[in-house]
Amino acid sequence: NLTITHSVEVRGGWNVSFTMQDPVSTPTILDGTREHNVRIENTSSQDQIIIEGLALRNGEDGIHIWTGNVTVEHCTILDTSKQGIEVDGDSNVQIWTVTVVQTGGEGVLIEGGGAVALTGSTIEGCAQQGIQVNRGYVWLFDNHVHDVVLDGIRINGGRVSVVSNTIYAVQSNGIEASGSQVI
Repeated sequence: NLTITHSVEVRGGWNVSFTMQDPVSTPTILDGTREHNVRIENTSSQDQIIIEGLALRNGEDGIHIWTGNVTVEHCTILDTSKQGIEVDGDSNVQIWTVTVVQTGGEGVLIEGGGAVALTGSTIEGCAQQGIQVNRGYVWLFDNHVHDVVLDGIRINGGRVSVVSNTIYAVQSNGIEASGSQVI
């Protein structure tokens, strides 16, 4: 399991000669053994963290972000007991082309008051919401959310832009919004 407390770039998915990065064909796998796969905490506002090309599985949360300026891209998060990705605090987070599959909670849970962009990602097989937003400035663009037990996207607070998302095969609402500003 990986705890990050300062600027770092973690880039996986390289071939054996480290000449080409292809996370689909050559994934770098972190097995969380039911703990957080990746924890980002106690970073300064200047710290830049990049998580790219990892396959995270069997964690409590795949990635739990408490602080930092974080970019997560081209990762797969599979079989978590809680959230695929959880964002707390006033973090600034960009999530690009991430796949979250089979979570015991939400696929992506945003509880912090910072800025979060979730783009081009697939969220599926969640025991609760696909995406839940409780606070913050959040942009949800071109994501695919399906096969979730509750709402595809639930917005309880914050300022949220929802553009060009595909939501299907949910057992409750496609989008449920209350107590927030949705654009």
